[in-house]
Amino acid sequence: MKIKSIINQLAIFSFILWWGGFTFYAAFVIPIGQKILGSHIQMGFISQQVTIRINYAALIACLLLFLNEFFRNNCNLSKIKPFNKICLCLMLAIIIFLFFFHPLLGDLLDFQNRKVIDEPHFYFLHRIYLILSSILWLLGIIYMSCFFRKPY
Repeated sequence: MKIKSIINQLAIFSFILWWGGFTFYAAFVIPIGQKILGSHIQMGFISQQVTIRINYAALIACLLLFLNEFFRNNCNLSKIKPFNKICLCLMLAIIIFLFFFHPLLGDLLDFQNRKVIDEPHFYFLHRIYLILSSILWLLGIIYMSCFFRKPY
């Protein structure tokens, strides 16, 4: 099997793992966890740990998608479609921002007592985090919908 094919498959599978995992977690695990635990705050302490792993999965997927684009275009960065470059660069920028932003949210949590230290500040920052995560999710599906589009 050629390296191009291996990179292509790894990129697609890593994307599926990240994007599908993110979607499943947001759509099913969080609402069910809140219902069972009786509190979105209690569920948030679990999500705080899970989102770190989701962000790593996003980073790996994005890097593999970049590498895949590189190999698909015969190792020539200038041949990569501008839309694909922009989409992947935006995704990577958001992922990097989320890695730096995540600890700011963690600093506002009291893990021992399972409480939010400064609720208004936390929820403001958390909303930004959720918006950026959603934009990342959307960029991922936009990129992949173009990735699988067959040329005319």
